[in-house]
Amino acid sequence: LINVLGERLERDSFRLHIHDMTRSNDACTGLTRSIRSGICGMAAAVLCFVGDVLMYGPECYDQSAAVYFDAVDPSTKDPTSLLTSPLAAGSVQQIVTGGLISPLMCVLYIIAGNGVLLRRELGIVGMAASFGFSVTVIGAACYHTGFVYTAFIAKAYSKICAGDIQTADCVNGFEELIISHATYMRHMKEIVKIGGFAFTAGFVKICFDHLPGKETHRLPSTPGEILMPWFMVIFAPSLWLFGLRETGKLKELPAPYGGILAGGSFNICLFVFFFAVTLYSTVRKFKLSKALEVKKD
Repeated sequence: LINVLGERLERDSFRLHIHDMTRSNDACTGLTRSIRSGICGMAAAVLCFVGDVLMYGPECYDQSAAVYFDAVDPSTKDPTSLLTSPLAAGSVQQIVTGGLISPLMCVLYIIAGNGVLLRRELGIVGMAASFGFSVTVIGAACYHTGFVYTAFIAKAYSKICAGDIQTADCVNGFEELIISHATYMRHMKEIVKIGGFAFTAGFVKICFDHLPGKETHRLPSTPGEILMPWFMVIFAPSLWLFGLRETGKLKELPAPYGGILAGGSFNICLFVFFFAVTLYSTVRKFKLSKALEVKKD
């Protein structure tokens, strides 16, 4: 009887060892996916930031953030200020190139977001967060493209209405056009915000479920916790964007760096988020790999 119990205990111990090894291997595979997704997200952020620099042109490089929000961002409170936007100073080639980066940036962001959030371990909440993130970046890509039309309208206005005598086209036609353009862009921005809310709600819920001491922890380190620990909520891009843009704090940034930081704030926050995901996943994978080597020995 003692021998039988000993053999059963040995088999159970071996099965538990195999189970732990399998979980660790699966976690390493998941972390590798997070690393690749994070790199993809950082590449998208850098690419779109380059597009911003190209599109905004030299006149925006040394401006304050207030100039960006008043005369560059299409959702400005006074759309007629877009007619004299500094975007008009950029060359057509630069503006077009900056705008054409948007679709590629959007594809890379979606791949990155799905790679980080659309995971079996994160369940339906991860699906909701991934969907919200996709809606956000699709809307942001369309919004980014809208700057091209702002620049073209401002260019046409500066050529046709450069003189002291204002024609009917200058007084009525351009104002009506730019107001319609700004109205469309405001609606597009609302889509971005709705997607951002869904993404943030899902992401915060994922992190909240992984708080230390939560009843949902039935294992020392659940697969979901390994992939997305609670402290990653600190890097949630939507929370930072809301805190900086919607409160007006970002508008207070002075020249010469205020304008470019304000215009690139969306991509800067996403870069920081994906950098944090990549860094955490790399460190966690390294530790798991070391632990696996010890178990194998």
